[in-house]
Amino acid sequence: MNYSAKFVRDIARNRFPCLKGVLVKYKDKESDLVTITTTGELRLAEKSAPEKASLRLYISEVSPNQEPSMVEQYQWG
Repeated sequence: MNYSAKFVRDIARNRFPCLKGVLVKYKDKESDLVTITTTGELRLAEKSAPEKASLRLYISEVSPNQEPSMVEQYQWG
């Protein structure tokens, strides 16, 4: 996957328009939910997925003021 964290969050917003604010998370090796706020963190999440497995992302609703600001530009794969 070669998308930015902002692009992934925007996809979640478009898919679930009733959510006021969105956090994108993944489960790390200790099964903790980790919030993805940067493209670098998204890349770490991708690397943590088992080989030949899909990366499962979790979407959490939050109030709009709890969303992290993302100023990164889209990266198209």
